[in-house]
Amino acid sequence: MSVLIPMELEVLVDKVGKDPLFNLDIVELRSGNITITLDFPREIGAIRQKEKGKLLISKEAPKEKKGYIFSGIVYKSSKNELQISFYGLWMKINGEGLEEFAQGDKVYVQLILSE
Repeated sequence: MSVLIPMELEVLVDKVGKDPLFNLDIVELRSGNITITLDFPREIGAIRQKEKGKLLISKEAPKEKKGYIFSGIVYKSSKNELQISFYGLWMKINGEGLEEFAQGDKVYVQLILSE
């Protein structure tokens, strides 16, 4: 399975953990055989386990300002792993057939969860 740019995944919130040192939740999302781990600041909202939604990753800013939007830099990219730095926060995606972004690319990540 090859995911095209912009990357769009239907996701399920699988786990929500607390970071004991910082005001962060460590959110684990699943999309088929793909696992996404995201540092999520508690002050911008609360994510609940079993919520469903959509995760979009693009080189262009989202046209619709829905959900949570982060901008960051691609730290590492391969067909099996994508790591993005949000200036202190991290997102890591593991799976097969991921779209490769170039290291250093500026990207936007939009997480839209159903209510």
